[in-house]
Amino acid sequence: MSQRVVVTLLTFLFLAYCSTATAGFAVGPNLFLSMPQEDFANVSGNGGGVGIKFLFSPPVMVGIGARADLAFVVYGSETRKGEVAGIPVDVETRNQSVQFTVGPQFQTPMGPARFYAAPMAGVYNYSTEVEIEGTDIGKTDFSTTKFGWNFTGGMLVKVYSSPLGKFDLDVDLMAKYHTIKDAVETEIDGQKETTDSNDITLHAGVLFSF
Repeated sequence: MSQRVVVTLLTFLFLAYCSTATAGFAVGPNLFLSMPQEDFANVSGNGGGVGIKFLFSPPVMVGIGARADLAFVVYGSETRKGEVAGIPVDVETRNQSVQFTVGPQFQTPMGPARFYAAPMAGVYNYSTEVEIEGTDIGKTDFSTTKFGWNFTGGMLVKVYSSPLGKFDLDVDLMAKYHTIKDAVETEIDGQKETTDSNDITLHAGVLFSF
């Protein structure tokens, strides 16, 4: 099954589930720190971004919701050694990414602090800028879109609840581990390289529930 079919199916299932929701809609903006792991740390430094999540939790499905996340992240630049025509050079790489994922969220339903977990999948677009320092080659841009996965764990802390129960405000703290195969593509002196994207993101935000 192709990546496009998988993403389309997941999105369709998410929208179909949301169509059953007569209540329990929430939206949550957040800021986050990204920490590249393994080989991805060789082409990206620590970065940061902004995200927003949408959550639908029908009353008949206590503790289970349908979730969609949209995020934009800019990674720090990373310089590594390379070769052009057999000459050692410094290669500086910068990456940024737009990410859209969907999946279920499982949550403890009651209490001032509620914990949740969310396995998610979707599309990750990476834009890569490569600059070879000390040469006339200049900057080269690459872009690729890949199917990827992440696993989210988090905690909601209640800070406000309206008297009639029509509006809630929570502090939302979460961590994600992302893994995307062959996400970053570069080409140096005719040699193509691909790097898996594995990173951990730490998020802090708020969740508005209606």
